[in-house]
Amino acid sequence: MDIRLCRVNGRWLAAADAPTGPIFGWGSTAAEAVSMALDPLMDQLQAVVADERRPEEFIG
Repeated sequence: MDIRLCRVNGRWLAAADAPTGPIFGWGSTAAEAVSMALDPLMDQLQAVVADERRPEEFIG
């Protein structure tokens, strides 16, 4: 996934390229902007990771 950052008037704008199109986030820091842009994808990412784990990976 490509993420682009741009500073505009003292604020950060992040654009994440998702399969459904770009997702935008903004914030006072670059990390805040990226977090906001990726937040809608977190549920999907967690579901993919959970599907790929085997039960033995959860033990010890």
